[in-house]
Amino acid sequence: MFFKKNINRSLRRKGFTLVETLVGIAVFLIISTATYQAYISLFSLINLNQYKIVALNLANEQFEIIRNLSYIDIGIPGGIPNGKIPHIQNLTRSSINFIVTTTIRNIDLPFDGMIGSSTKPDLSPADNKVV
Repeated sequence: MFFKKNINRSLRRKGFTLVETLVGIAVFLIISTATYQAYISLFSLINLNQYKIVALNLANEQFEIIRNLSYIDIGIPGGIPNGKIPHIQNLTRSSINFIVTTTIRNIDLPFDGMIGSSTKPDLSPADNKVV
């Protein structure tokens, strides 16, 4: 009979208690939630980098278009300086819509005089253009 009681006690202690099971489930949920958040963050970071790359390529494309124009044509229609480049454009690249705003300014350099100077007036203040 003594031997039989020891067998019953050893059989009872082989399983998990309710507390152990709940703690195990909680640890599993914490680890899986953290893994899921890392997975989602990684994909959003990849998408953001893809958008940045497409935007950078679009900007380079616009600069190349401007570089291939003659100096007289570089400007905004009806603006100062006057030219052929639209101020606002809606462009689509890789199924992403971009609103491209182009700003062009004249720069007056002091080597040939400055506009409004009394000693050496500049007759052509558009020495350079900044896009």
